[in-house]
Amino acid sequence: MTSVVAQQFDLPPELWSQIFAHLKPQQLLRIRTVCHRWKAIVDRERSLWTRLRIKLPDEVTLDENFRPFIAPATDVQLEAVRIVTVDSWWPTHLTCVRMRGCHVSLESFLGMLRRTPNLTQLGLLFVEFASGGNGGVVDFRLERLERLELIQYSDDLLDLFGRLCPRLRELSLEDDGEHDRATARLIESVQDTLQRLKLWMTPYVLQKISLMERLQLKSVELTDLQEDEYALSLSRFQPSLEELLVTIRRNSVLCEVGTNLPGLKRLTVELVEEDGLDFLATMPLLEELDIGGGQEALNFNGFHCPNLTKLTLDGVELVASSLRSISSKLKELKFEKCAMDSWSDLLAVLATQSSLLRLDLWFVQFENRAIPAVSPPPQTNLQYLRIYPVTPFTNKMLLHLAEMTPHLETLALTSMPRVGDATVRKLCRQLPRLARLTLDFCSVTAACARDVVDRHRALEHVQVRAKSQSKFQEIRRFPS
Repeated sequence: MTSVVAQQFDLPPELWSQIFAHLKPQQLLRIRTVCHRWKAIVDRERSLWTRLRIKLPDEVTLDENFRPFIAPATDVQLEAVRIVTVDSWWPTHLTCVRMRGCHVSLESFLGMLRRTPNLTQLGLLFVEFASGGNGGVVDFRLERLERLELIQYSDDLLDLFGRLCPRLRELSLEDDGEHDRATARLIESVQDTLQRLKLWMTPYVLQKISLMERLQLKSVELTDLQEDEYALSLSRFQPSLEELLVTIRRNSVLCEVGTNLPGLKRLTVELVEEDGLDFLATMPLLEELDIGGGQEALNFNGFHCPNLTKLTLDGVELVASSLRSISSKLKELKFEKCAMDSWSDLLAVLATQSSLLRLDLWFVQFENRAIPAVSPPPQTNLQYLRIYPVTPFTNKMLLHLAEMTPHLETLALTSMPRVGDATVRKLCRQLPRLARLTLDFCSVTAACARDVVDRHRALEHVQVRAKSQSKFQEIRRFPS
């Protein structure tokens, strides 16, 4: 096999490296199995093997007898495995390790970390550490570790990372606040470098953070539900914040938060009270806005966010026409579980947003689904469109929207049984740049999918799933 491949594809290694650079990580893994030469090329080129991600089989035992297939990947994922020892084969060049539901002794775990000095990301989700022993002397530090994510942990583990990781930039802690003293100690130990923090805030942690003079956070996400005063206090003694992900009940609190954070660029907020959007006037630099909650008739009229590029609305009732003047820089619009008054008003908004590239209508419904009588309809620059309707979404609505989106490259439709083979063929004719088409729970046959891939040169990938199927049917122009 090796000699045949070498004879038929006798190219310089440098050229193969350039060719392989265009492949996806999973394709690179398969390329390594073709022949020894290709394996050597992938393993030798750092720009190639640093993109590889390996996931070991679930529910296995890793001990001295375990012989894994380990490519020179930098990213390893372990799930529901029992780790006895890994010293004989554990890759030393890893930069990212993620463990979920694993069982390991502290001694073996420290051995894993000691052998990965280049580690930059570590995630421990529901990892169970065997009792007994203290793991020995910690005689090393993970100087390059920047991101740490923990779910279900102990005070001792937090204190351990306080000694191991002096340069953390991102820290994510998910619990119910019972480890607040150890949490405060860890934050204090990395206050010189920490920029992003996700945690369940408590009065104790908040008070300790207020005393950390060198701490300059850029992003905070609070996972508890009583956040109004916590968010307000953080905004007072962390004016460097640029991102805030919180649940806030009062518009007045948000107004003060915006005033305290002049550099705020991203806000994710669960609004509870329906008392307006006045806080937007206090956040002129806002680039990303995510609003959730049971808002009725959410109306953006009179509000302008000059730098807003991404808007996500979740679980709200929206006056669609009010989005016309929200921002001239808007690139992404995403609606989840929303209700809108008028389909035609939304189309009018799309026509005015020349910068808009992505539109996501996920589980949406429209009170009035009338199609505007404009021929030809105005065109947009949309490149990505996903639709999952609640109320019936007619083929006429879909085809009219397709007329407005001649630059569309990705289209995903879910739970639209009226979309059949004839509609798909019309869509492909209307969308000359369409490269990826996903059809979940529609009425499209695999034969139609293969036919449109053959007929339309730009179309590279079609994915079809019917309600009776548990797996996808995928048709690709190029093998994966």
